[in-house]
Amino acid sequence: MDKIQDPVGIEYEDDTLTVKNVFETEKMKSTLQTMRKYYLAGYINRDAATASDDKSVKRFVTKGDGQPYAELIWGKDLGYEVVTSPIMDTQVTNVSARGAMTAINKNSEHPEKAMALLNLINTDEYLRNLLNYGIEGVHYEKENATDEEVEACKGKDYIYDVKLKYNEEKRKDYSVPYWVQGGLFNTYVMVNEPLDKWAVFKEFNDASKEAPSFGFDFNLDPVSTQVAGFRNVLDEFGKSLYTGSVDPDEYLPQLNKKLEATGIQDVIDEMQRQIDEWKKTK
Repeated sequence: MDKIQDPVGIEYEDDTLTVKNVFETEKMKSTLQTMRKYYLAGYINRDAATASDDKSVKRFVTKGDGQPYAELIWGKDLGYEVVTSPIMDTQVTNVSARGAMTAINKNSEHPEKAMALLNLINTDEYLRNLLNYGIEGVHYEKENATDEEVEACKGKDYIYDVKLKYNEEKRKDYSVPYWVQGGLFNTYVMVNEPLDKWAVFKEFNDASKEAPSFGFDFNLDPVSTQVAGFRNVLDEFGKSLYTGSVDPDEYLPQLNKKLEATGIQDVIDEMQRQIDEWKKTK
């Protein structure tokens, strides 16, 4: 579900754009019942609702927002092999689209120069990799891709004949959130990654579907007080329900009753009104 303002939103593939409370959907009820079944069967650790996210614990299964070859990133961070499997079609939402957008502050004193820099970052291969990985010979070394790798990728876009290997000691001196700097299609891949990584990413992006509410921006000002009340309710019930620690047949009605008391129907009505107006402009 595309939770436009958690826990209110629109179910994926619902072209009618009907706003709902996620906790009143059949899909959520079914999911919570499954989590409860897994918890009682011992698949979920008993302290899941209160435990911190300890990466040293080897998990059997977990859920996350993925992308091509995400298992390589997660496996490297965790120190053991990770296997992934998609559970739904790829959806582009407002949150995912905005998550890595690059913009110029409207109060910038030099917007033209800022734009020139952004253009350079996204078109200059050397600069983009310098920002992304650091200095060659210091933070990383280049290794030539094999002839077999290059031949296998013939005709594909975004293929470079080198791979990078980090200097694990020196890379500590230069670590940046690379995904906020600009596009990644002109960056090199690491030695543990396929040479056609970015070609696969392009195919992944092109095959993704827009969520029905993609492009809609909810103005919560008319219901800001009600929205503020959601957090306490979600904090009280969320982790216990999501981990299967409590019986959803007993606790889900309690959660919804408290959401009603905070004015969730006001939020649903206001969001529906705004979406209906927005639909007319599409």
